Amino acid sequence: MQPAVRKTISERTLSGAAMEDLLPDLMDELHALDEALKAFKPLDCPLYDGYPQGRQRLNPGGGGGKEKPAAT
Repeated sequence: MQPAVRKTISERTLSGAAMEDLLPDLMDELHALDEALKAFKPLDCPLYDGYPQGRQRLNPGGGGGKEKPAAT
């Protein structure tokens, strides 16, 4: 492999690892925002109405690492 390509791959690997380290903190912030925005729900305002749709776009895969038990 050429040195420049190897360097780019190494940089991407390090960047990806740094992002993985930050993800739990980011998710904590998003969950806090979820709770704060619940105050707007009774007001029936566009801010709250659009928020859940935006969150679904951010997290289309669900969330959580725990597997559901198999149905019996």
